[in-house]
Amino acid sequence: MVENNTRLNNVYNRWPKKREFLAYYMLYKKYGNACNIGDAVNDLTREFKLTKRASINVLKRLKSMRFISIEACRGEVRITIKPLDEILDKYLENYVKKRSTRCPHSRSPQLL
Repeated sequence: MVENNTRLNNVYNRWPKKREFLAYYMLYKKYGNACNIGDAVNDLTREFKLTKRASINVLKRLKSMRFISIEACRGEVRITIKPLDEILDKYLENYVKKRSTRCPHSRSPQLL
């Protein structure tokens, strides 16, 4: 369980690249919480002037960073998009944990 929790926190260590974050934000604003993977690839290809392969790679990175989840549902592949505040809460929680263990003099009561 400790290893799994550590791995989960490692996901939120790296801030997304500009293209990854803006791709996530565009999908979140356009579709809300779910969309078809084909629509997402086409939108990224059209809006960001990417190849389909690059669009798929962006979606894979978003999945590995847990911004989205990809699942098959009734013969189509759907993307579930996490809310922005949930993602930012995870990054904040991870940052505060790392900061409190790295700088013992700055330990203060739990913020969250």
